[in-house]
Amino acid sequence: GWEMTLLILSIAPVLAVTGMIETAAMTGFANKDKQELKHAGKIATEAVENIRTIVSLTREKAFEQMYEEMLQTQHRNTSKKAQIIGSCYAFSHAFIYFAYAAGFRFGAYLIQAGRMTPEGMFIVFTAIAYGAMAIGETFVLAPEYSKAKSGAVHLFALLEKKPNIDSRSQEGKKPDTCEGNLEFREVSFFYPCRPDVFILRGLSLSIERGKTVAFVGSSGCGKSTSVQLLQRFYDPVQGQVLFDGVDAKELNVQWLRSQIAIVSQEPVLFNCSIAENIAYGDNSRVVPLDEIKEAANAANIHSFIESLPESLES
Repeated sequence: GWEMTLLILSIAPVLAVTGMIETAAMTGFANKDKQELKHAGKIATEAVENIRTIVSLTREKAFEQMYEEMLQTQHRNTSKKAQIIGSCYAFSHAFIYFAYAAGFRFGAYLIQAGRMTPEGMFIVFTAIAYGAMAIGETFVLAPEYSKAKSGAVHLFALLEKKPNIDSRSQEGKKPDTCEGNLEFREVSFFYPCRPDVFILRGLSLSIERGKTVAFVGSSGCGKSTSVQLLQRFYDPVQGQVLFDGVDAKELNVQWLRSQIAIVSQEPVLFNCSIAENIAYGDNSRVVPLDEIKEAANAANIHSFIESLPESLES
């Protein structure tokens, strides 16, 4: 079947090009649609997350218009895409059918001449023609493969990266008691993303157990950063953070954080019962119901919880 093979090979480059054109058109528009929908979704997400601010500023219409404009842009692109993809589809498949006609006509001639069998003709035509189209589509997807490979390398590097502060580590001291004496000793710190800006510089402070201390200052002066250093979300660049005279770096991270109670500016409720939310404060054991009620009383919310239909199970 060398004659049939030669004919199909002469058509194969064009078949490959038509496959590339069709796949490139579909892939390119798919990426563009993804970006447009991403922008629209970002506007919707911002509106939902900040609905109170938007309503207080009476900006509902503005966000609606922005969202509609992004969807209209995507709609216009889709209309253009339909015409272009339709034209590419028509061109590519028309040429494919022309190739079928030429191949089958020439194959019939070879069969009549006794130089090929019907089975051999179909095997040669199918293998080379479909192989050429598959190669063309593969060439188009080669850049996407390279991007995926590069992304996978970064992903696996992130998964294999060992954190400087491992919250799951069992290493470190676990004292039997924690009196609550705190000390910042010549602490300096900057965030890794801004190494040229020191948030704290030479901070020295001692806080004895039982005392109430307020950090007061302008935004960005290091109030929240100091608390994060106590929780050991970060380590100081210089100096030490001491708990009862022991460097925080020597203490077990889980033990250390279990000794600290945090009430943030915006408390977060997990999707479970009130009792389970309160019990999250001590994950080292099963917290008895009496202790949960005691904590609710201490926070002055027990009467409100009791007024709910399911009380602590709400």
